[in-house]
Amino acid sequence: MTLVLEEQVVLFVDLLGFSEASVRDNEELQKNVLALLRSIAEMKSEFSYRSEENEPGSTTHSMVPSISTFSDHIVISYPIDRIEGEDRFRYIMIASQVQQLLSFVAISALEIGFLIRGGMAIGKLYHSAGVVFGEAMVEAFRLESRTAIYPRVVISKPLADKMGSGFEPWVLKDFDGIYRVEYFFSLLAAGILPGEKYAETVQARYRNIVAILRENIVKLDSIGKLNERAKWVWFSRQFAEYLKTISQEVRKFWGVSIDELPLG
Repeated sequence: MTLVLEEQVVLFVDLLGFSEASVRDNEELQKNVLALLRSIAEMKSEFSYRSEENEPGSTTHSMVPSISTFSDHIVISYPIDRIEGEDRFRYIMIASQVQQLLSFVAISALEIGFLIRGGMAIGKLYHSAGVVFGEAMVEAFRLESRTAIYPRVVISKPLADKMGSGFEPWVLKDFDGIYRVEYFFSLLAAGILPGEKYAETVQARYRNIVAILRENIVKLDSIGKLNERAKWVWFSRQFAEYLKTISQEVRKFWGVSIDELPLG
């Protein structure tokens, strides 16, 4: 077999607090963790891209990334040259899909008490049949473990130069000048289909998020785990900042009140 390293965008995601939780004698938590890992494992795939001409001037594009999971880690990648179109179109396709996938992973993790953190980079990579190898993977891992700090997914400088300014709302510059994926954009509605109970379902999810944030911030404060507490406060504050961008009419429709979030 010939090893082919392609120019790819790769995303590495870690579930914060997983290692500690996995050894706790808590059957309910372990069941929840197992269910989450199974749902993520079902996302495993090999990259494919298809574009179809529907009618003159109308084209449908569909893209499935390569996805691998191991333990509490998720790797998602996109070979640049296998996506049709100009560079800007390619990176818009990637940024929008990564944002949607991260929203799903983030809300699934949060609902059982975990935050996510990650790194996203560009470079040479081999990703097939569950095997991941190359400089892009190393860089994405370094970003997650050394740079991200908070429960955010940070973007390498070379990749940010390609998908930074002008890629809102999928990509935003953070308070420290580092670009990150804005997965809060779809967090409340991720996986919820429009219907009669749409608003009620979103509201129930929001109430659950608020309760989880409060519980973890209070618990970590009481046992003196201030580094971990800071990550939950950061998440709560970023979530509040995102909600401020939503119109009052939509917040009222969803039954969302920013004042309920624990911010310190």
